[in-house]
Amino acid sequence: MLLHAGNFKALAQKFDFSRFSSVADIGGSTGCACVALCAHHPHLTATTCDLPAVRSVATAYIERHGMQGRVKVMDMDFFKDGFPKTDVIIMGMILHDWGLDRKKFLLKQAFDALPPGGAVICVDNLIDDERRKATLSLAMSLNMLIEFGRENSFDYTFKEFCSWTQDMGFKGTAILPLIGSTAAAIAYK
Repeated sequence: MLLHAGNFKALAQKFDFSRFSSVADIGGSTGCACVALCAHHPHLTATTCDLPAVRSVATAYIERHGMQGRVKVMDMDFFKDGFPKTDVIIMGMILHDWGLDRKKFLLKQAFDALPPGGAVICVDNLIDDERRKATLSLAMSLNMLIEFGRENSFDYTFKEFCSWTQDMGFKGTAILPLIGSTAAAIAYK
């Protein structure tokens, strides 16, 4: 999603990808996250995963940036298809679209696809744990409830993310501030 391209560039610069070789972006849209990561880390290969209707847009974006040799496109409905096996799974602005059961389902899909030591990175507008400071994130969460309403879509705190991921077996978590109120919530298997 080009709207968040700056956050993906910040992620590429701030997160240590040196021990990983492959990345999959779930709900990857145009493929801009994969392109940003591969442009900054020449050793990475990546797969952008989204619905078949998005394939032509992603393919064009990847080709425009000369990354067709390192970034693949995979047709996928992330609620019906298993996640690809990879070292790192990214979900950018995905978890906040869904209610708690679906959030946990997606995180479990990531857990099952990752090898030991792998990481899931969720890029979202995280709410501060006290729910008092991150006003943009709080407004975004309210917007999700109003706009989507489905299953009570909501943004979340890092503390909530830690609880969900630890309950399903992830061994460690970290938070990485990106741009503005956006952060990467990271869980390691």
